[in-house]
Formats: sequence, structure tokens, C-alpha cells
Amino acid sequence: MFRFLAIVIVSLVPVALLAQDAKPATFEQIKEAMDWEKLPLLEGAKKNRPFFNHTSYEAPGTFKQAAEFYRKELPKLGWKEDTSIDGGDQTAYLSVSFEKDGQRLGLSGYRSKPEDPMTITLMLGGNVDVSKFPKLDDATIKVNQKNSVYYMTKKSAEEVVSFCKKFMLERGWTEKPNPNAEMWAKEGRFVLEFEQNAIKATIVTAKETDGSRTVSYFSMVQDEMKSSQVTKMVTGKDQAKPATLKEAIDLINLSKLPKLDKASKVKAIPIAMSFEASGTIEDVTNFYRKLLKDAGWKESTSMVETDSLAILYFNKSGFLLVVTAAKHKKDGPVEITLANKGNVDIRKLPFPKDAEIPSTQFEFVNTTTKLSVEEAEAFYKTELPKLGWKPVDRLGKGVLTFAQNAVELRIEVQTNSLKQTSIQVHTSMR
Repeated sequence: MFRFLAIVIVSLVPVALLAQDAKPATFEQIKEAMDWEKLPLLEGAKKNRPFFNHTSYEAPGTFKQAAEFYRKELPKLGWKEDTSIDGGDQTAYLSVSFEKDGQRLGLSGYRSKPEDPMTITLMLGGNVDVSKFPKLDDATIKVNQKNSVYYMTKKSAEEVVSFCKKFMLERGWTEKPNPNAEMWAKEGRFVLEFEQNAIKATIVTAKETDGSRTVSYFSMVQDEMKSSQVTKMVTGKDQAKPATLKEAIDLINLSKLPKLDKASKVKAIPIAMSFEASGTIEDVTNFYRKLLKDAGWKESTSMVETDSLAILYFNKSGFLLVVTAAKHKKDGPVEITLANKGNVDIRKLPFPKDAEIPSTQFEFVNTTTKLSVEEAEAFYKTELPKLGWKPVDRLGKGVLTFAQNAVELRIEVQTNSLKQTSIQVHTSMR
């Protein structure tokens, strides 16, 4: 997947000069830059997956055709091609940059095999112009563009890391410890991560065989944000009252939903159904996309969609319906499940203040917090009852269960392999 790479290199520069750089864009500014629902797609587009900071989809055609399509269509949305960034001739790969009000948008594409469709990605890159960032005094510059800077230095890892930290902190960035940093350091790579507003910058320095070091910075717009930011800009704060079983069944009775031909091993209740069928993953996704669309359901961003696994999400009247299709053997059946996850949007539930969550709705959220396991459990035991959720006794250490009407929340709190407190929140119907 294409990512805007901003490579930030450092050297001694007066603080007065640093102030000339634009302040990294806020989440509000990123949201204003692009409405993915208004983005035109290539003819024959499918598997569109819009997120907060990017969208990707598949389409037939050539990279040159894709480049010319967006050179024509994006100016209608206020984006102008940035020719200062060399993207090549768009024959072997697709790479075109656009700019609007100081923000960057990158268009990229690839295909794994000549006969496969293109995978097209458009990603917001923020407004950080890394070509303005200073470099170490002995730098041999290889690339120096708005979206990427890359150079060689004879300085030691300690000198590079110390200088980079100083430079970034002077610019107002906050260091975010990377849990894998110690492991990478053993491999000779030193990785630092920083955040400011909606932008994350990563500094990497690695030793080459000749004893010199490469230094690179990568910057990108973050997709995860504090839950308060998600409710402010994406979802709103108003949470629907958890549905009753009757309300869920009145909307859709999955036990009566049509199945593909020659379905076998059928298990069905009004809120869930599973079965097996012959055919491909695409047969299943095409079938249920049409069926649910005709019934008034709107598809949202899918979790994954490949030849062996697809997880699709549909919304109607606040309810989330998940369709999963898995094919474990090439000549085997497709295993299909449909589940009504209820009308509670997890993104609107309470989370510890430091926890970051995806802006896209799924039936679960995985995050971490600086709270201890005991503090995180106490947080949910305190906050959820205030919203009408009642604890349900369940076996299992580190698992909290709450219910309201026919909707159930399962919250798993534990210490992960990186010694962080992880929180997993799942929603379902009972």
C-alpha cells in the first residue's frame, strides 16, 4: 500500500528558521482536505476501501490511464499536480503527487501480476515539507523532495539519534516510544517516532557495509486518533440506545435471508447464520452486496477482501451487519457467516484519555493505554454502568462483559507481549 514518505534529516539551524515551516496539519484540516465519498473512481472500480487518511480500490487499465484520469478529475476538487516531485513515466508503476492549500495527496498503483487489475491508492500526506528540514553537516544527499529526503552520513548512530531528537523537539514534536525500538536496535537500526497534530514522523538510521549510515524520515497522516477526536469529527457523540432483540429481528431476520445455491451445513438463528457453499469468495461478495444493497443496507469500509478471505460491513438504521467468507482450500467450499452486531458504535464508547482508536467502524477496537490492567478494568467498571450497561458474570481472567437490552460488550484487558496494557472491545448481540 502506498504511503507518503517524508524523510526528515537534521542539522544545526537557528530556531528562528525552524519557525518558518508550516505547523503540521490538524485532524480537522486533514478532514477538510478530502471527502473520500466525492472522489471519482476509475471505470470498473471495485473493492473500494476508504479510511480517514487514504482510500484504495481495484480497477482495470494501465498506470498511464490512471494517471491521466486523476490529472483530469482531481483539479475539479481543488487539487493541482505537484510536478516538483518526480513520479517517473507511469509505465512500470504509478506515482503522481497533488497539492491543495499546502497539503499533499499521493496517487500510487501496483499490480502483482500482469493479468491482475491495478490496486490504486490515494493517500493524504499532510503539509510537512521535508525538503526544508536541515541535514547533518556531512550529509551526502540522495533525495531532497517535499515528500522525501534521504542521505548518507559518517556520524555515529548516537550522534544521529541525539541530533534528531533535539531537532524534532525544537519543532514542537512529541516523541512516541516505539515498542519495537529495542529489537530493531539489535539489528543495527535505530527507529524514532514523533507526533504532532495529525502527523506522525518516523526517523530511521541504519549502518551500511562501508561503515557509513543512511538517515531517513517518514511522515504520514495518522488514521488512529483519540476517541474524543473521533466523536468530534467522524461519528458525533450521540449513541443509539442498545437495541432489543425484537428491534434487531424486525430490521433483518438472518435465518430467513437467502443463501447461495446448494448451501450445506446451515446453522441459522435470527441474529446469525453460517453455511458452506461452492464457488469463489467473489461469488459470495457479489451475491450479498446486491442482496443487501437492494434491501437498503449501505456498505462501509471492508476489513479485508482477498481470494481466500473477505470481511464486509453493512449499515442500516444504525445496525452493523458483518458478512465473512473464507476459503481454506482452493478446491474446497466457501465458509460463510453473517452476524448482526447490533446498533452500538464502539467508537462512541468510553476509552481511557490516552487511548487511540480507528476512525473507521468495525465490530471491535484494539488499543493500548498507559493505565495498568487493574486501572483499565476499574475504568470500564465505573464508566459503563453510568451509560446503563450492566455487568454480566463470565468466566475468564481479564474479560469484562456488559449487557444492555440485546447488545453485549466484551472487554478484554491484559498485558501484551510488548508489556503494554492492551484493550480489546467487541460488540455483539445475544
